[in-house]
Amino acid sequence: MPPPLPPAPKELMPQSPTPPEPTKHDYVEQEKDFMVNMQHEEAGIALTARAEGAFLLRPKDDNSFIVSVRRVDGVEHFIVHRVGGSYQLESTPEESRNTIHEFLGNLRTTQKLPKLVFFKKAEMAPSQVTDSDDQLRHRGTLDEL
Repeated sequence: MPPPLPPAPKELMPQSPTPPEPTKHDYVEQEKDFMVNMQHEEAGIALTARAEGAFLLRPKDDNSFIVSVRRVDGVEHFIVHRVGGSYQLESTPEESRNTIHEFLGNLRTTQKLPKLVFFKKAEMAPSQVTDSDDQLRHRGTLDEL
């Protein structure tokens, strides 16, 4: 029996292809349904008229955006960074998520929100409802996260 062959050099070994880095287009595709081009003050006004858990994404720069969320006591804004194919909350970068939906689900859990609903589909806040807005409160199922 011949002696065993030595292992092949690493450069000859089959390599697993490394996944390509996400492009700006990949991020935009995930975020497009939630992104709204508004300033800080406009977002606060729009969300104040909605129920708790209403949210929207606002552009910040090429590598980050802002999540604005309606809380019981007002509107809170979170800076989110896109890093190496994941989403990271500026205040807790160790808790990164691979998709915008995973990120928003984690935000809902960590912020102890009963639900997150894109602001255009969210119910009006009870204090903001008028007779003409009443039909908005009964629109059926919402796109909840």
